Amino acid sequence: MRFFLYSSAFLYILSFIAVLACHLSGWRKAATLSRRLLTTGLLLHTAALGLRIYSTGHAPMASMYETLVFYSWTVALISLIIIFRYGERSTELITVPASILSLFFSFTMESPGRPLTLILRTRWFETHVTFSFVAYAFFTLAF
Repeated sequence: MRFFLYSSAFLYILSFIAVLACHLSGWRKAATLSRRLLTTGLLLHTAALGLRIYSTGHAPMASMYETLVFYSWTVALISLIIIFRYGERSTELITVPASILSLFFSFTMESPGRPLTLILRTRWFETHVTFSFVAYAFFTLAF
């Protein structure tokens, strides 16, 4: 899982550099490169989350490490949705660094996965937290 997260962070950084080059120099191929790097990074990030879900048996939302990784994933996902749906590229200047920073903070708090406590073993927990993190990602986008 660590390899996938480090790889996605590296791809997010390259994507941010490419979108910055696109905005500063007007180089159109950098926009395409940025989108591809962000998409590949999100796929690796998704693989890391899938491995975490497989190893713990629950959605990755029980510890600070898991929530930061999940927040980073939702921000990158919302950013890609905006890119593909509306073609808006300037939002990446905020969302991609936010995703990178939350990933780097998560690296400092890495912890082994544990089962959920009894009170949290309900589908409402996962549903509630998923939608709240999507809302956090939209707040980051609005920023």
